[in-house]
Amino acid sequence: MHPQSRGILSLPGEYSTDSRPFAHEVKITGTDPDSHSVRTEQHQPGGPGHYVVNYDVWNHRDSLTFAKIVRTDQAE
Repeated sequence: MHPQSRGILSLPGEYSTDSRPFAHEVKITGTDPDSHSVRTEQHQPGGPGHYVVNYDVWNHRDSLTFAKIVRTDQAE
């Protein structure tokens, strides 16, 4: 993500109460070691029977930042 910008990350697929998304986290990396200037917020548009998982990511830094979704239910 460019400095002072916003982006959206999305999990692939669609989910429901019977088919939940895989365990995951949003990992932030960049050239600036201070991660306090990057904020994420999860959204699940839809309802319990049918929804998607999105993350809004805001980079308030003055440097380039990388954000990605990482599975936490598998060995790396």
